[in-house]
Amino acid sequence: MHNGIKFALAAILASVLFAVARGDLASIRALATDSAFYTTQTAELTRLEKEMLTFRMNAALMVDGEEVYTPEAVKLSFDILWSRVNTEGTRFINPRIDAIRNYQATFDGLAAELRTIDHFVQSLEIGDHAGLREIEVVMQKYAPAISQMNNDAYAELYARATELAVRQRGALKSVDHMQWVFVAVGLSVILLLLFQLRNSEKHYKQLQAREADIRTLAAVDPLTGLSNRRHFDERMRAIDDGEWRGDIHMLLVDLDGFKLVNDREGHAAGDHVLRVVSRRLTVATHHRALIARLGGDEFAVVINGKPDEAKAAAHDIVREVAKPIYYDNVTLRVGASIGVAALRGSDALSSVMLQEADAALYEAKAQGRGRACHFDELAIVAKSAFGAAGELPPLALTAKQSAA
Repeated sequence: MHNGIKFALAAILASVLFAVARGDLASIRALATDSAFYTTQTAELTRLEKEMLTFRMNAALMVDGEEVYTPEAVKLSFDILWSRVNTEGTRFINPRIDAIRNYQATFDGLAAELRTIDHFVQSLEIGDHAGLREIEVVMQKYAPAISQMNNDAYAELYARATELAVRQRGALKSVDHMQWVFVAVGLSVILLLLFQLRNSEKHYKQLQAREADIRTLAAVDPLTGLSNRRHFDERMRAIDDGEWRGDIHMLLVDLDGFKLVNDREGHAAGDHVLRVVSRRLTVATHHRALIARLGGDEFAVVINGKPDEAKAAAHDIVREVAKPIYYDNVTLRVGASIGVAALRGSDALSSVMLQEADAALYEAKAQGRGRACHFDELAIVAKSAFGAAGELPPLALTAKQSAA
Protein backbone atom coordinates (compact mmCIF):
# COMPACT_ATOMS: atom_id res chain seq x y z
CA MET A 1 0.00 0.00 0.00
CA HIS A 2 2.73 2.42 1.00
CA ASN A 3 4.80 1.40 -2.00
CA GLY A 4 1.83 2.05 -4.25
CA ILE A 5 1.45 5.52 -2.78
CA LYS A 6 5.17 6.16 -3.20
CA PHE A 7 5.05 5.03 -6.80
CA ALA A 8 1.99 7.19 -7.40
CA LEU A 9 3.67 10.21 -5.82
CA ALA A 10 6.84 9.52 -7.79
CA ALA A 11 4.83 9.29 -10.98
CA ILE A 12 3.02 12.53 -10.17
CA LEU A 13 6.32 14.25 -9.31
CA ALA A 14 7.93 12.93 -12.45
CA SER A 15 4.97 14.14 -14.49
CA VAL A 16 5.17 17.57 -12.87
CA LEU A 17 8.93 17.74 -13.41
CA PHE A 18 8.49 16.59 -16.98
CA ALA A 19 5.76 19.18 -17.57
CA VAL A 20 7.90 21.95 -16.04
CA ALA A 21 10.95 20.86 -17.99
CA ARG A 22 8.92 20.63 -21.17
CA GLY A 23 7.49 24.11 -20.57
CA ASP A 24 10.93 25.54 -19.83
CA LEU A 25 12.41 23.85 -22.87
CA ALA A 26 9.57 25.16 -25.02
CA SER A 27 10.20 28.68 -23.69
CA ILE A 28 13.92 28.34 -24.35
CA ARG A 29 13.23 27.14 -27.87
CA ALA A 30 10.88 30.07 -28.55
CA LEU A 31 13.33 32.62 -27.14
CA ALA A 32 16.21 31.18 -29.17
CA THR A 33 14.11 31.35 -32.35
CA ASP A 34 13.08 34.96 -31.66
CA SER A 35 16.68 36.01 -31.00
CA ALA A 36 17.49 35.90 -34.71
CA PHE A 37 14.62 38.29 -35.46
CA TYR A 38 15.53 40.61 -32.60
CA THR A 39 19.18 40.74 -33.62
CA THR A 40 18.26 41.55 -37.23
CA GLN A 41 15.85 44.31 -36.22
CA THR A 42 18.38 45.84 -33.84
CA ALA A 43 20.97 45.89 -36.63
CA GLU A 44 18.44 47.62 -38.92
CA LEU A 45 17.88 50.36 -36.34
CA THR A 46 21.64 50.86 -36.05
CA ARG A 47 21.78 51.38 -39.81
CA LEU A 48 19.09 54.06 -39.56
CA GLU A 49 21.18 56.01 -37.06
CA LYS A 50 24.24 55.55 -39.28
CA GLU A 51 22.39 56.89 -42.36
CA MET A 52 21.29 59.95 -40.39
CA LEU A 53 24.86 60.64 -39.25
CA THR A 54 26.17 60.11 -42.81
CA PHE A 55 23.67 62.59 -44.25
CA ARG A 56 24.47 65.24 -41.64
CA MET A 57 28.22 64.82 -42.18
CA ASN A 58 27.92 64.98 -45.99
CA ALA A 59 25.75 68.12 -45.80
CA ALA A 60 28.05 69.90 -43.34
CA LEU A 61 31.24 69.07 -45.26
CA MET A 62 29.69 70.06 -48.60
CA VAL A 63 28.53 73.43 -47.23
CA ASP A 64 32.04 73.98 -45.80
CA GLY A 65 33.49 73.49 -49.27
CA GLU A 66 34.93 69.95 -49.17
CA GLU A 67 35.33 69.11 -52.87
CA VAL A 68 34.60 65.38 -52.57
CA TYR A 69 31.18 66.09 -51.02
CA THR A 70 28.98 67.28 -53.89
CA PRO A 71 25.32 68.33 -53.74
CA GLU A 72 24.44 65.11 -55.55
CA ALA A 73 26.17 63.06 -52.84
CA VAL A 74 24.18 64.96 -50.20
CA LYS A 75 20.92 64.37 -52.09
CA LEU A 76 21.72 60.68 -52.47
CA SER A 77 22.44 60.25 -48.75
CA PHE A 78 19.22 62.17 -47.99
CA ASP A 79 17.22 59.90 -50.33
CA ILE A 80 18.70 56.83 -48.61
CA LEU A 81 17.81 58.25 -45.16
CA TRP A 82 14.29 59.12 -46.31
CA SER A 83 13.77 55.63 -47.74
CA ARG A 84 15.06 53.97 -44.58
CA VAL A 85 12.86 56.07 -42.27
CA ASN A 86 9.75 55.15 -44.24
CA THR A 87 10.83 51.50 -44.47
CA GLU A 88 11.78 51.06 -40.82
CA GLY A 89 8.35 52.26 -39.67
CA THR A 90 6.34 49.71 -41.68
CA ARG A 91 8.35 46.73 -42.88
CA PHE A 92 9.47 44.72 -39.84
CA ILE A 93 8.30 41.13 -39.45
CA ASN A 94 6.76 39.88 -36.21
CA PRO A 95 7.55 39.78 -33.40
CA ARG A 96 8.13 43.57 -33.46
CA ILE A 97 10.47 44.67 -30.73
CA ASP A 98 9.20 47.20 -28.19
CA ALA A 99 11.74 49.80 -29.33
CA ILE A 100 9.97 49.94 -32.69
CA ARG A 101 6.45 50.00 -31.29
CA ASN A 102 7.29 52.63 -28.67
CA TYR A 103 8.94 54.93 -31.21
CA GLN A 104 6.40 54.63 -34.01
CA ALA A 105 5.44 58.28 -33.47
CA THR A 106 9.12 59.20 -33.81
CA PHE A 107 9.27 57.44 -37.18
CA ASP A 108 6.12 59.19 -38.35
CA GLY A 109 7.29 62.59 -37.13
CA LEU A 110 10.73 62.22 -38.70
CA ALA A 111 9.21 61.14 -42.01
CA ALA A 112 6.97 64.22 -42.00
CA GLU A 113 9.85 66.55 -41.05
CA LEU A 114 12.06 65.14 -43.81
CA ARG A 115 9.45 66.25 -46.33
CA THR A 116 9.56 69.79 -44.94
CA ILE A 117 13.34 70.06 -45.40
CA ASP A 118 13.47 68.36 -48.79
CA HIS A 119 13.59 71.67 -50.66
CA PHE A 120 16.46 72.85 -48.45
CA VAL A 121 18.39 69.66 -49.30
CA GLN A 122 17.68 69.94 -53.03
CA SER A 123 18.91 73.54 -53.15
CA LEU A 124 21.80 73.14 -50.67
CA GLU A 125 25.03 74.60 -52.03
CA ILE A 126 28.53 75.40 -50.84
CA GLY A 127 28.35 78.17 -48.26
CA ASP A 128 24.60 77.77 -47.71
CA HIS A 129 24.84 77.83 -43.92
CA ALA A 130 21.28 79.11 -43.59
CA GLY A 131 19.91 76.05 -45.40
CA LEU A 132 22.18 73.79 -43.34
CA ARG A 133 20.79 75.31 -40.13
CA GLU A 134 17.23 74.55 -41.24
CA ILE A 135 18.26 70.95 -41.87
CA GLU A 136 20.12 70.66 -38.58
CA VAL A 137 17.09 71.93 -36.63
CA VAL A 138 15.21 68.81 -37.73
CA MET A 139 18.20 66.48 -37.35
CA GLN A 140 19.00 67.70 -33.83
CA LYS A 141 15.33 67.37 -32.90
CA TYR A 142 15.17 63.67 -33.79
CA ALA A 143 18.78 62.51 -33.36
CA PRO A 144 18.45 62.02 -29.55
CA ALA A 145 15.23 60.03 -29.98
CA ILE A 146 16.78 57.80 -32.66
CA SER A 147 19.85 57.26 -30.45
CA GLN A 148 17.65 56.45 -27.45
CA MET A 149 15.62 54.06 -29.60
CA ASN A 150 18.83 52.18 -30.47
CA ASN A 151 19.79 52.04 -26.80
CA ASP A 152 16.36 50.66 -25.96
CA ALA A 153 16.65 48.08 -28.73
CA TYR A 154 20.00 46.83 -27.47
CA ALA A 155 18.70 46.83 -23.90
CA GLU A 156 15.72 44.81 -25.07
CA LEU A 157 17.99 42.34 -26.83
CA TYR A 158 20.14 42.07 -23.70
CA ALA A 159 17.04 41.56 -21.55
CA ARG A 160 15.90 38.71 -23.76
CA ALA A 161 19.33 37.11 -23.57
CA THR A 162 19.17 37.47 -19.78
CA GLU A 163 15.68 35.97 -19.74
CA LEU A 164 16.99 33.08 -21.76
CA ALA A 165 19.75 32.42 -19.20
CA VAL A 166 17.23 32.54 -16.32
CA ARG A 167 15.01 29.99 -18.06
CA GLN A 168 17.99 27.71 -18.49
CA ARG A 169 18.87 27.84 -14.79
CA GLY A 170 15.25 27.16 -13.83
CA ALA A 171 15.16 24.12 -16.08
CA LEU A 172 18.37 22.78 -14.52
CA LYS A 173 16.95 23.14 -11.01
CA SER A 174 13.67 21.48 -11.99
CA VAL A 175 15.20 18.27 -13.27
CA ASP A 176 18.55 17.36 -11.71
CA HIS A 177 19.01 14.19 -13.70
CA MET A 178 18.70 16.22 -16.93
CA GLN A 179 21.34 18.73 -15.87
CA TRP A 180 23.84 17.78 -18.55
CA VAL A 181 21.13 17.95 -21.15
CA PHE A 182 20.14 21.41 -20.00
CA VAL A 183 23.78 22.50 -19.82
CA ALA A 184 24.23 21.32 -23.39
CA VAL A 185 21.08 23.17 -24.42
CA GLY A 186 22.24 26.31 -22.63
CA LEU A 187 25.67 26.22 -24.26
CA SER A 188 24.09 25.51 -27.60
CA VAL A 189 21.78 28.50 -27.30
CA ILE A 190 24.63 30.77 -26.21
CA LEU A 191 26.75 29.57 -29.11
CA LEU A 192 23.78 30.07 -31.37
CA LEU A 193 23.40 33.64 -30.15
CA LEU A 194 27.09 34.34 -30.66
CA PHE A 195 26.97 32.73 -34.08
CA GLN A 196 23.85 34.68 -34.96
CA LEU A 197 25.42 37.96 -33.87
CA ARG A 198 28.53 37.24 -35.93
CA ASN A 199 26.46 36.03 -38.85
CA SER A 200 24.27 39.15 -38.66
CA GLU A 201 27.37 41.34 -38.75
CA LYS A 202 28.65 39.45 -41.78
CA HIS A 203 25.29 39.75 -43.53
CA TYR A 204 25.14 43.42 -42.60
CA LYS A 205 28.47 44.08 -44.32
CA GLN A 206 27.42 42.03 -47.34
CA LEU A 207 24.16 43.94 -47.51
CA GLN A 208 26.03 47.23 -47.37
CA ALA A 209 28.24 46.15 -50.27
CA ARG A 210 25.23 44.95 -52.28
CA GLU A 211 23.32 48.16 -51.62
CA ALA A 212 26.30 50.20 -52.78
CA ASP A 213 26.48 48.13 -55.97
CA ILE A 214 22.73 48.41 -56.53
CA ARG A 215 22.78 52.19 -56.03
CA THR A 216 25.63 52.45 -58.52
CA LEU A 217 23.96 50.22 -61.10
CA ALA A 218 20.60 51.91 -60.67
CA ALA A 219 21.71 55.54 -60.86
CA VAL A 220 25.11 55.77 -62.61
CA ASP A 221 26.14 55.39 -66.23
CA PRO A 222 29.02 52.85 -66.13
CA LEU A 223 31.04 54.51 -68.92
CA THR A 224 30.99 58.15 -67.84
CA GLY A 225 30.15 58.00 -64.15
CA LEU A 226 27.29 60.47 -64.70
CA SER A 227 23.66 59.83 -63.85
CA ASN A 228 22.00 57.38 -66.21
CA ARG A 229 18.66 57.66 -67.99
CA ARG A 230 16.83 55.89 -65.18
CA HIS A 231 18.05 58.32 -62.53
CA PHE A 232 17.31 61.23 -64.86
CA ASP A 233 13.72 60.01 -65.32
CA GLU A 234 13.33 59.71 -61.54
CA ARG A 235 14.41 63.33 -61.07
CA MET A 236 12.00 64.41 -63.80
CA ARG A 237 9.19 62.64 -61.95
CA ALA A 238 10.24 64.57 -58.84
CA ILE A 239 9.61 67.77 -60.81
CA ASP A 240 6.19 66.55 -61.95
CA ASP A 241 5.28 65.47 -58.40
CA GLY A 242 6.23 68.86 -56.98
CA GLU A 243 9.16 67.49 -54.96
CA TRP A 244 11.72 69.48 -56.95
CA ARG A 245 10.80 73.07 -57.66
CA GLY A 246 12.51 76.36 -58.39
CA ASP A 247 14.00 78.04 -61.44
CA ILE A 248 14.76 74.83 -63.30
CA HIS A 249 16.43 74.86 -66.71
CA MET A 250 17.06 71.99 -69.08
CA LEU A 251 20.15 71.89 -71.33
CA LEU A 252 20.19 69.17 -73.97
CA VAL A 253 23.75 68.65 -75.22
CA ASP A 254 24.53 66.79 -78.41
CA LEU A 255 28.12 66.26 -79.58
CA ASP A 256 29.07 67.49 -83.04
CA GLY A 257 31.54 65.31 -84.92
CA PHE A 258 31.34 62.40 -82.52
CA LYS A 259 30.26 59.92 -85.20
CA LEU A 260 33.28 60.90 -87.30
CA VAL A 261 35.59 60.15 -84.33
CA ASN A 262 33.95 56.76 -83.85
CA ASP A 263 34.21 55.90 -87.55
CA ARG A 264 37.82 57.03 -87.98
CA GLU A 265 39.44 56.18 -84.65
CA GLY A 266 37.22 53.38 -83.33
CA HIS A 267 34.86 52.92 -80.43
CA ALA A 268 37.64 52.98 -77.83
CA ALA A 269 38.49 56.53 -78.90
CA GLY A 270 34.78 57.39 -78.85
CA ASP A 271 34.45 56.07 -75.30
CA HIS A 272 37.46 58.17 -74.28
CA VAL A 273 35.83 61.26 -75.78
CA LEU A 274 32.60 60.58 -73.84
CA ARG A 275 34.51 60.26 -70.57
CA VAL A 276 36.46 63.48 -71.15
CA VAL A 277 33.33 65.38 -72.20
CA SER A 278 31.54 64.14 -69.06
CA ARG A 279 34.28 65.59 -66.87
CA ARG A 280 34.16 68.86 -68.79
CA LEU A 281 30.39 69.11 -68.34
CA THR A 282 30.89 68.77 -64.60
CA VAL A 283 33.61 71.43 -64.58
CA ALA A 284 31.59 73.81 -66.76
CA THR A 285 28.60 73.61 -64.40
CA HIS A 286 30.79 73.96 -61.28
CA HIS A 287 29.49 70.67 -59.82
CA ARG A 288 26.08 72.31 -59.24
CA ALA A 289 23.87 70.56 -61.80
CA LEU A 290 22.25 67.21 -62.44
CA ILE A 291 24.14 65.79 -65.43
CA ALA A 292 22.89 62.62 -67.11
CA ARG A 293 23.90 60.66 -70.17
CA LEU A 294 20.67 59.95 -72.01
CA GLY A 295 22.27 57.65 -74.57
CA GLY A 296 24.98 57.68 -77.23
CA ASP A 297 26.47 61.16 -77.36
CA GLU A 298 23.46 62.99 -75.91
CA PHE A 299 23.54 64.51 -72.44
CA ALA A 300 21.05 66.37 -70.26
CA VAL A 301 22.08 69.08 -67.82
CA VAL A 302 19.46 70.29 -65.32
CA ILE A 303 20.28 73.51 -63.47
CA ASN A 304 18.35 75.01 -60.59
CA GLY A 305 19.18 78.70 -60.84
CA LYS A 306 18.55 81.97 -62.60
CA PRO A 307 18.10 82.15 -66.41
CA ASP A 308 21.44 83.94 -66.76
CA GLU A 309 23.16 81.07 -64.95
CA ALA A 310 21.69 78.56 -67.41
CA LYS A 311 22.80 80.63 -70.40
CA ALA A 312 26.28 81.09 -68.93
CA ALA A 313 26.54 77.35 -68.27
CA ALA A 314 25.53 76.59 -71.87
CA HIS A 315 28.23 78.89 -73.26
CA ASP A 316 30.82 77.44 -70.85
CA ILE A 317 29.91 73.93 -71.99
CA VAL A 318 30.32 74.89 -75.66
CA ARG A 319 33.73 76.38 -74.88
CA GLU A 320 34.94 73.46 -72.73
CA VAL A 321 33.80 70.73 -75.12
CA ALA A 322 35.48 72.45 -78.07
CA LYS A 323 38.93 72.08 -76.47
CA PRO A 324 41.13 69.38 -78.08
CA ILE A 325 41.09 65.86 -76.67
CA TYR A 326 44.27 63.77 -76.77
CA TYR A 327 44.08 60.02 -77.25
CA ASP A 328 46.85 57.61 -78.25
CA ASN A 329 49.01 60.34 -79.86
CA VAL A 330 45.99 61.61 -81.79
CA THR A 331 44.26 64.96 -81.31
CA LEU A 332 40.49 64.60 -81.41
CA ARG A 333 37.99 67.41 -81.69
CA VAL A 334 34.26 67.49 -81.12
CA GLY A 335 31.80 70.29 -80.55
CA ALA A 336 28.59 70.75 -78.62
CA SER A 337 25.20 71.93 -79.81
CA ILE A 338 22.88 72.84 -76.96
CA GLY A 339 19.16 73.43 -76.64
CA VAL A 340 18.03 75.34 -73.55
CA ALA A 341 14.53 75.50 -72.08
CA ALA A 342 13.01 76.53 -68.76
CA LEU A 343 10.30 75.01 -66.58
CA ARG A 344 7.28 77.25 -67.03
CA GLY A 345 5.29 77.71 -63.84
CA SER A 346 4.54 75.50 -60.87
CA ASP A 347 2.13 73.30 -62.87
CA ALA A 348 4.45 72.77 -65.82
CA LEU A 349 5.57 69.26 -66.79
CA SER A 350 9.16 68.17 -67.24
CA SER A 351 8.22 66.47 -70.52
CA VAL A 352 7.24 69.86 -72.00
CA MET A 353 10.52 71.39 -70.86
CA LEU A 354 12.38 68.45 -72.43
CA GLN A 355 10.51 68.83 -75.73
CA GLU A 356 11.21 72.55 -75.82
CA ALA A 357 14.92 71.93 -75.17
CA ASP A 358 14.90 69.37 -77.99
CA ALA A 359 13.33 71.92 -80.36
CA ALA A 360 16.00 74.46 -79.37
CA LEU A 361 18.71 71.81 -79.93
CA TYR A 362 17.31 71.16 -83.41
CA GLU A 363 17.61 74.88 -84.19
CA ALA A 364 21.14 75.09 -82.76
CA LYS A 365 22.26 72.35 -85.14
CA ALA A 366 20.42 74.02 -88.04
CA GLN A 367 22.28 77.27 -87.36
CA GLY A 368 25.65 75.64 -87.84
CA ARG A 369 26.37 73.58 -84.69
CA GLY A 370 28.79 74.43 -81.91
CA ARG A 371 26.38 76.87 -80.29
CA ALA A 372 23.61 77.17 -77.72
CA CYS A 373 20.05 78.15 -78.56
CA HIS A 374 17.32 79.02 -76.04
CA PHE A 375 13.73 78.01 -76.73
CA ASP A 376 12.46 81.43 -75.62
CA GLU A 377 14.42 83.03 -78.46
CA LEU A 378 12.83 80.63 -80.94
CA ALA A 379 9.39 81.34 -79.54
CA ILE A 380 9.87 85.06 -80.18
CA VAL A 381 10.83 84.38 -83.78
CA ALA A 382 7.91 81.98 -84.23
CA LYS A 383 5.48 84.50 -82.76
CA SER A 384 6.69 87.11 -85.20
CA ALA A 385 6.21 84.67 -88.07
CA PHE A 386 2.66 83.81 -86.95
CA GLY A 387 1.76 87.42 -86.16
CA ALA A 388 0.84 89.10 -82.91
CA ALA A 389 -2.65 87.56 -82.67
CA GLY A 390 -1.88 85.95 -79.35
CA GLU A 391 0.41 83.74 -77.33
CA LEU A 392 1.71 80.55 -78.94
CA PRO A 393 1.53 77.25 -77.08
CA PRO A 394 4.92 76.05 -75.79
CA LEU A 395 5.49 73.63 -78.67
CA ALA A 396 4.11 75.78 -81.50
CA LEU A 397 7.58 76.17 -82.89
CA THR A 398 8.08 72.41 -83.09
CA ALA A 399 4.81 72.04 -84.95
CA LYS A 400 5.80 74.80 -87.36
CA GLN A 401 9.15 73.19 -88.08
CA SER A 402 7.51 69.80 -88.63
CA ALA A 403 5.05 71.33 -91.07
CA ALA A 404 7.93 73.00 -92.94
